[in-house]
Amino acid sequence: MKRLLLFFVLIAFSSCEKTTVFSETLKNFSDNRWQMNDAKTFEFEVKKDIASADIELLFSHIIDPQYQNVPLMVTITNPDGTVGEIYLNLQLKDSSGKTMSECMGDICDLRVDLKEGIALTKGKYKITVHNGFPDKYLPNVLALGIEVKDKSK
Repeated sequence: MKRLLLFFVLIAFSSCEKTTVFSETLKNFSDNRWQMNDAKTFEFEVKKDIASADIELLFSHIIDPQYQNVPLMVTITNPDGTVGEIYLNLQLKDSSGKTMSECMGDICDLRVDLKEGIALTKGKYKITVHNGFPDKYLPNVLALGIEVKDKSK
């Protein structure tokens, strides 16, 4: 009887989990530098309408990257051609100087929600991330990623 109850509890919790629709991480940063004019683009297709989805950005960097924030502009192009813009200032450290990223050794990851609980219609999407750092390049960058999850299931 206890096993049966445990089984139903596990089923209930697993049904609340999000399903990954798209996930891609780019690691092509020469010398760990993200050039100012090198916008990163992610393209994916949604096979069926999604009532509630989350879009998350991943930013991986070397520990203590020599800057506290990263200005970004994210554009999302929808299947109907409309474009939305998100201006984001990634905070890598809080006001006391403590890192906000999760670090293992010298590698740190920061995950932030770009959009939460949005409807995505069937079709092709394009997300472009522009680096707004006020120099020729942003140093100590290891990776940049986008993850789209369906939370309506």
